[in-house]
Amino acid sequence: MIGLLIYFISLILSILLYLLAPDEPNKMFMGCCVAIAAFLIFIHVKGRYVEDQLYKVYLRHSVVFLIIFFIVFFQRALDFSLDILKTGSTSTSLLWGNSPHVVSKACALSLVALSSFLCGYYTYINRCSEACCSYVFYYKRYIILGGFLLLLIHILQFGIGDFSKNNEENTAIFTILQAVFLALLVIYIYDNKHNHVDYRSQYKQLILPLLFTLFYLFVYFASGNRGGGIKVAMMLLISYIYFSDNRVNYKKIFMIAFVGAFAVTLIGVIRTMQKQDINKAMEMVSERHSISPFTAELAGSVNTVHVAMGHVPSKQDYNYGTTFFPGFSVLVPGLSRVMPKCEGSGDVITKMYFGGTVPSWGWGLASSAVADVYLSFGMLGVLIIFFIFGRFLHYLEYGTFCIRKSPLFLVLSFCVYSQLMSLCRGPFAILFLSWDYAFLMVLFCMRRVYDESC
Repeated sequence: MIGLLIYFISLILSILLYLLAPDEPNKMFMGCCVAIAAFLIFIHVKGRYVEDQLYKVYLRHSVVFLIIFFIVFFQRALDFSLDILKTGSTSTSLLWGNSPHVVSKACALSLVALSSFLCGYYTYINRCSEACCSYVFYYKRYIILGGFLLLLIHILQFGIGDFSKNNEENTAIFTILQAVFLALLVIYIYDNKHNHVDYRSQYKQLILPLLFTLFYLFVYFASGNRGGGIKVAMMLLISYIYFSDNRVNYKKIFMIAFVGAFAVTLIGVIRTMQKQDINKAMEMVSERHSISPFTAELAGSVNTVHVAMGHVPSKQDYNYGTTFFPGFSVLVPGLSRVMPKCEGSGDVITKMYFGGTVPSWGWGLASSAVADVYLSFGMLGVLIIFFIFGRFLHYLEYGTFCIRKSPLFLVLSFCVYSQLMSLCRGPFAILFLSWDYAFLMVLFCMRRVYDESC
């Protein structure tokens, strides 16, 4: 109750800050927003107001989301308030999205989203029931062989990929491959944890899935696709925490995360260079003006909010869901492939920034969670949708770490967890990318076995 009261007060305060925001980048105002956001996240990470079972699950869904959210939507505001980021530079012009008059208000809007999320999280009341049955799995080998076949088709169609090129194909095959990996992960983790299948003594059963995993990762990284690698790493992390009952060495995980963040940033810089030189790339990373140069690229996505607020509603009206809802066609297998092509929030934001056209080089500013909602529904929509999202993540956490749920629930939980970074830099619908196919695969394989003790 105390936690909810704190977050409710912060929500009222953030709305007032949004309404009273200055029409220019203001260091003191943005620093105040950053300080409030850091305080709210710190209280949540400490876990004093959550269920006892979640108290020490430090890398649960909401914590990971809030850390990434802070980096994306508040790191550059912190840089500006500490005078690390200088006004008038080329990088600042891009960051402000040619709309410096909304920068302070955008910072307050991000605080509204954060406070609303936490209010939703703490208003969730658990009504989850524990599964009174176990599940066994058949036909696992068919899924693995299907995965190898899809990898072969992808290689024949696109090749292994050239790391030096900006090649991030999001083909239907790669989307299904991600689903295959997710389904296999859930099946083997559930088997080991609840069915007490000891794969250490039956190591031959792991040869095929391990070969598929290594081959899958190689194809992803060979094309320079960082996004796929991050999603796989997040899936492995959540499965490890789930399987080990949170007996996790967090110091090692944070060290791995630091090295991973550095590697991802370095890959991004190298791929933008005409002549790949790792020493020059490291120099470019270190020269970034930010309190955390390794996450500065991730933090740059806040410019999508600035662009969106600079154009809506002053230059064009809210679109009332035309960029928000079509993306959820990923919930139905194959539907996104037969639906008419609709502009997403990333396309709209890119055209706003470049004056109605898409650049000839083929990529733009993408989107972000706050900008995606704001374009459709404004500040009120941000408040409502992030409130619902907070309740949804609490539901997933409780069902994953506090009680035993079915493998189908784990598919949803692991899928959402793996997409949390993509969500902060993309539309809300990306949370469920690959969930549909993974759901069908696990449903096809599993058979229910009732527990007589229930």
